[in-house]
Order: sequence, then C-alpha cells, then structure tokens
Amino acid sequence: MHWPKKLKPAVTLPPVINDYKNEGEYKEVETYNLEGKTAVLQLNEVGLEDYRAATLRIRGHRDPVIKLEKRFESKGRTRQEAGENAKMVSYNVSLNDSIFTFDSNIQFKEDARFRDQKVKMVLYMPYGQEFMMDENLEHILR
Repeated sequence: MHWPKKLKPAVTLPPVINDYKNEGEYKEVETYNLEGKTAVLQLNEVGLEDYRAATLRIRGHRDPVIKLEKRFESKGRTRQEAGENAKMVSYNVSLNDSIFTFDSNIQFKEDARFRDQKVKMVLYMPYGQEFMMDENLEHILR
C-alpha cells in the first residue's frame, strides 16, 4: 500500500503501558544470631510456579550475625506509585531454632494489582559460619 507523502501509519499504545513506566522499591533488613549453631536453609513451596519473582544470593561478610536484606521492586506510573506497588506483596522467611525456611515465591496482598513485583534477597553469612542447604533452594538461588 502506498501512503500519501504527508501521511504515515500510526501506532497506538494502550494506556496500561503507563502503569509500568517507572520503577520503585523498598527494603527490609533482618538480623539473626544462631549462637554457633549450623544454619540450615530450606524452601517452602507456596505456589505461583509460573511467576519466578523471588531470588536469593548468599554472600560472606565480617559481621558476627547473619543478615538478610530483602529488596522489593515493582513498576508504576510514578516512582512513588511503583514503591507503593512494591509494598503490595509479602515474602516470608521463618527461623525455627537454626532452620531458615524461605518461601518459594512472593504472595500478593488483598487488593494488590500486578505490576511486575519481585523480591531480590541477599543473605549475608559471617565468614566461617557453617550452613547447609536443601537442594530445593535452587529454585530461588542465584
């Protein structure tokens, strides 16, 4: 098809594209003291297998306690809205004696809208701290 010289084909994007325009985040930090016990890291399957939104990295550090940083990320029309969208999900890590149980994925809170939410975690282990991992943890380990 030939277009007149001044006319060009146009593309219209749906307004929902603006809901993903900016990125925002918020962080949570937790510390744990195992008092010399061996840490055990395991996974709790919570569903949403098709949406891989939780990642975990393990790094060493010089502090005497275990530290877990959780960085929640999301998208939104503005950075502020994106940060609020990041708060619309939760992620559970529990500690029982020296056993850390990480959920396999995030959970959406009631009335949450999907805006590409993710949680990126870094578990800082003291140098020399012994720990074991369940092989199922590979689903979130990076």
